[in-house]
Amino acid sequence: MAHQHQGDLDRAESLVLQILADDPENIPGLTELGVLSAANGDFEKAEAIYRQVLSLVPDDVGVLTILGNLLVKRNAIGEALSTFRQALNHRPAHWQASLGLGTLLVDLGCTEDAVSIYRDAIADLTAIRADAPGLIEARAVLAEMLVAVGDETGAQEITQTILARFPDHCHALCVLGALLERNNQADFAEQSYGFAAKSNTRSAMPLFRLGALFATQNRIEEATDAFSEAVKTDPEDAEALRYFAGHLVGLGLEAEAQTAFEASWQLKPSKVSTALHLAAIHTSNDRHDLALDYLVAAWELRADSPEFGKSVAVCLIHLRRPEDALEVLMAVANDHPQFVDAHHLIGRLAFALGRHGQALEAKGTAVALEPENFGLRILLAQAEREVGSKSAALDHINQILAADPENPAAKLLQARWV
Repeated sequence: MAHQHQGDLDRAESLVLQILADDPENIPGLTELGVLSAANGDFEKAEAIYRQVLSLVPDDVGVLTILGNLLVKRNAIGEALSTFRQALNHRPAHWQASLGLGTLLVDLGCTEDAVSIYRDAIADLTAIRADAPGLIEARAVLAEMLVAVGDETGAQEITQTILARFPDHCHALCVLGALLERNNQADFAEQSYGFAAKSNTRSAMPLFRLGALFATQNRIEEATDAFSEAVKTDPEDAEALRYFAGHLVGLGLEAEAQTAFEASWQLKPSKVSTALHLAAIHTSNDRHDLALDYLVAAWELRADSPEFGKSVAVCLIHLRRPEDALEVLMAVANDHPQFVDAHHLIGRLAFALGRHGQALEAKGTAVALEPENFGLRILLAQAEREVGSKSAALDHINQILAADPENPAAKLLQARWV
């Protein structure tokens, strides 16, 4: 470990291999070999080693956490989520596992869920050591999350506590800037971002926050300069690239925006919003085959969201793949039986494919879920009419008119069908 900290990875690995030659199941030795393999960029080997360790000590929270972080680097997001949660099942609120899970949830767009996870991490870390490295930064991240979910009071309390002790803390100054923006104090927000940029010249965060502020004030040249400087300061900052890409979209520079979004996605393929931006660009240019790749990626990242599954199905419809779209929607309806849109679209597709029984069942389910939605009931009535069930069609129309006697669509259909 001493050689590793000094950067002599070859010597460190040589010593670990000597240990494992004598004791192949030496857990500290195996764990260290996994660390060294990851440091050398051999993530596949590192993962295999950590899994070997877990076969010996399946409830080792530290190893589970390391494996979770490694899976994030390997873009195995679903496995990473389950691994972090497995660690927290063994030891609730474990700070390293909680930070790993919380950070990943933010990327996935689940900020509200991440807030409670981060609170647990901070409480655990504080209990271990009140001045632990990383604790202040974790609090700043929590404050930023609170801004995102609308808890400005909580965010302000944390930010003020940090800045009272560390007046030049870059992230806390950026959160303060965000709070000032929300309270229509743009001049003070600009100052706060400026102080943050001076306090940490290697961070892109204050620069792209300045760019976003300038953009809202229509100071386009200054915004472009700030975003460009942010990307130049840290070309590996996925958020800086994502913000810059959004700015380029606003300027109508779609090709340049696409390049920036793609670079951001390569750096952080767990950021759902980036995938959705890329899908939107391709969709607007009728490149539905390319949009599909990003929509599928977003759905895989957020399998809990029926909306993402619906987006995949709609894209497949544009690609004239109704059978595949129907298969996706059936999976969505199975996982989320209360999601009306899935049943409605199943009804439309099934009817178009000549599967009238399936179509009527799906449309009926949609109506049962939203009985007050007369538009859905009219569509069901029209479907019943088309398959020859005239009495059933009129029955639906009469139900609408009983609740809404002046419904124009229902009155028109009644006049035609009676």
